[in-house]
Amino acid sequence: MGTNTIVVIDDDTIQHFIAKTIFKNIDADIHLKSFLGADLALTYLAALPVEEMPMVILLDLNMPKMDGWDFLNRYKDFQHKTEVIIVSASINPIDINKAAIYEDVKHFITKPFDRKKVAEMVNAYRVK
Repeated sequence: MGTNTIVVIDDDTIQHFIAKTIFKNIDADIHLKSFLGADLALTYLAALPVEEMPMVILLDLNMPKMDGWDFLNRYKDFQHKTEVIIVSASINPIDINKAAIYEDVKHFITKPFDRKKVAEMVNAYRVK
């Protein structure tokens, strides 16, 4: 993708703060775009030209109004996409197996997430 932007989709403002702190310490060149709702993120992503798509999306599953599954079902029809890392409190094998069905989902990590593990995953998508 064309940017060093990470999109965070989570209804918990504390998770946004944690992500901001982690990524600021990983690399000051990483830009975080935060959304408290999946619907807002979809609107934002749909309007982006391909060269401005984020390098990765961190997606929570359990959110009001539109959950992570609804997001993934709508996102799969986007012409220009980027990889998704699910960041969820769920350790339910059903959720983990369901996530594997979506080709855009590359990883499933549980909250609270390990800084080192997230850094390794994000570095794999970094623009060089």
